Amino acid sequence: MGREQNQEFKIKTITRASIATEINNHIDIAQFTGQNELTPDDDRLTDELCQNYADFLRHSFEITNDEDDQALAEHEYLSGLLIELGFTHPDDE
Repeated sequence: MGREQNQEFKIKTITRASIATEINNHIDIAQFTGQNELTPDDDRLTDELCQNYADFLRHSFEITNDEDDQALAEHEYLSGLLIELGFTHPDDE
């Protein structure tokens, strides 16, 4: 029996800068307001926050290969994170 030809192996390198970019993209897409966008050296991007986000991404890749499910989970995670950081969403005003 041969190996699965289409088997996927996923790896993602994530940095403080890439986390800032992901958060800022989410701010724009989901129309969050109330705070300035984040910069890679932003004090709000604590080691704990960045590690939690990286752990979330790793876990989401482990539980599903469905990109739509991963995108929805990431959207929900980032929305919750932005609320914790003091951003507001137009639906919550």
